[in-house]
Amino acid sequence: MKKEELLFLVNHLHSEDKNGIIECIVHDRHGGGFKTDSIRLDMDGGRLIVCQQDSQQYDSNKHNWKQELEFAKKL
Repeated sequence: MKKEELLFLVNHLHSEDKNGIIECIVHDRHGGGFKTDSIRLDMDGGRLIVCQQDSQQYDSNKHNWKQELEFAKKL
């Protein structure tokens, strides 16, 4: 997916879909997977960063979205 496509989808969400928590579901190649709410969109790097609960990066990633938001507000 390209950044432009993601932005289009977000900008055209139905009003009922604009509120609530986002959860990520990850499926691995061995049939396993996990759900997480530690999701961060790094637009300058073009990355979606997802951390599994109990990983070392979980808490910092979960809260770093605030820095991304502050950076965007400065633009």
